[in-house]
Amino acid sequence: HIEHGKTGLLFPPGDVDAMADALARMLEDGEERLRLGSAALVSYEKLALSVDAQHRELALRLGRL
Repeated sequence: HIEHGKTGLLFPPGDVDAMADALARMLEDGEERLRLGSAALVSYEKLALSVDAQHRELALRLGRL
């Protein structure tokens, strides 16, 4: 999931001005863009590992591994 200011920038659905502000912020601030992108990648990798572990556990319980 996305955490505002930590792994991405969130804005209310349909709020075009807020979306434009978020995009401008990312275009203008390379350091923040890299920080948010790196944090998002770490968050995704943790989630992917967790889901993979859950699938393996389920497969083991069902006797498929």
